[in-house]
Amino acid sequence: CVIAALNTSPDTFSAAPMLTLVQYKLITKLACLFGFPANDVEGTFCPGGSYANLLALLAARHYANPAVRDVGIAR
Repeated sequence: CVIAALNTSPDTFSAAPMLTLVQYKLITKLACLFGFPANDVEGTFCPGGSYANLLALLAARHYANPAVRDVGIAR
Protein backbone atom coordinates (compact mmCIF):
# COMPACT_ATOMS: atom_id res chain seq x y z
CA CYS A 1 0.00 0.00 0.00
CA VAL A 2 1.25 3.47 -0.84
CA ILE A 3 0.40 4.90 2.58
CA ALA A 4 2.13 2.14 4.55
CA ALA A 5 5.19 2.19 2.31
CA LEU A 6 5.78 5.89 2.88
CA ASN A 7 4.99 5.58 6.62
CA THR A 8 3.75 9.11 6.99
CA SER A 9 0.44 10.59 8.11
CA PRO A 10 -1.69 11.85 5.21
CA ASP A 11 -4.29 13.37 7.55
CA THR A 12 -3.19 16.98 7.13
CA PHE A 13 -1.65 18.83 4.23
CA SER A 14 1.02 20.46 6.41
CA ALA A 15 2.29 17.07 7.67
CA ALA A 16 2.53 15.41 4.25
CA PRO A 17 1.52 17.64 1.33
CA MET A 18 2.31 15.23 -1.51
CA LEU A 19 0.83 12.19 0.19
CA THR A 20 -2.32 14.13 1.02
CA LEU A 21 -2.77 14.92 -2.67
CA VAL A 22 -2.15 11.27 -3.64
CA GLN A 23 -4.72 10.13 -1.07
CA TYR A 24 -7.27 12.66 -2.37
CA LYS A 25 -6.80 11.48 -5.95
CA LEU A 26 -7.10 7.80 -4.99
CA ILE A 27 -10.26 8.40 -2.97
CA THR A 28 -11.76 10.39 -5.85
CA LYS A 29 -10.94 7.62 -8.34
CA LEU A 30 -12.40 4.94 -6.04
CA ALA A 31 -15.56 7.01 -5.58
CA CYS A 32 -15.99 7.27 -9.35
CA LEU A 33 -15.53 3.51 -9.72
CA PHE A 34 -18.40 2.99 -7.27
CA GLY A 35 -20.65 5.54 -8.97
CA PHE A 36 -20.30 8.46 -6.55
CA PRO A 37 -19.75 11.98 -7.91
CA ALA A 38 -16.07 12.93 -7.68
CA ASN A 39 -16.75 16.34 -6.14
CA ASP A 40 -18.96 14.94 -3.35
CA VAL A 41 -16.64 12.52 -1.52
CA GLU A 42 -14.30 12.74 1.43
CA GLY A 43 -12.19 10.15 3.15
CA THR A 44 -8.90 9.02 4.55
CA PHE A 45 -6.91 5.82 4.38
CA CYS A 46 -6.36 3.99 7.65
CA PRO A 47 -3.23 1.98 8.47
CA GLY A 48 -5.15 -0.78 10.22
CA GLY A 49 -8.43 -2.10 11.58
CA SER A 50 -8.10 -0.68 15.08
CA TYR A 51 -7.48 2.82 13.79
CA ALA A 52 -10.32 2.46 11.29
CA ASN A 53 -12.71 1.41 14.06
CA LEU A 54 -11.65 4.32 16.29
CA LEU A 55 -12.09 6.75 13.41
CA ALA A 56 -15.56 5.35 12.71
CA LEU A 57 -16.54 5.73 16.38
CA LEU A 58 -15.34 9.34 16.43
CA ALA A 59 -17.24 10.12 13.23
CA ALA A 60 -20.42 8.54 14.63
CA ARG A 61 -20.05 10.47 17.90
CA HIS A 62 -19.61 13.73 16.00
CA TYR A 63 -22.62 12.94 13.79
CA ALA A 64 -24.79 12.28 16.86
CA ASN A 65 -23.57 15.36 18.75
CA PRO A 66 -21.46 17.86 16.76
CA ALA A 67 -20.72 19.97 19.85
CA VAL A 68 -19.28 17.07 21.88
CA ARG A 69 -15.70 18.17 21.27
CA ASP A 70 -16.35 21.61 22.79
CA VAL A 71 -18.85 20.80 25.56
CA GLY A 72 -18.15 17.15 26.38
CA ILE A 73 -20.64 14.34 26.95
CA ALA A 74 -21.62 14.94 30.57
CA ARG A 75 -25.07 16.43 31.05
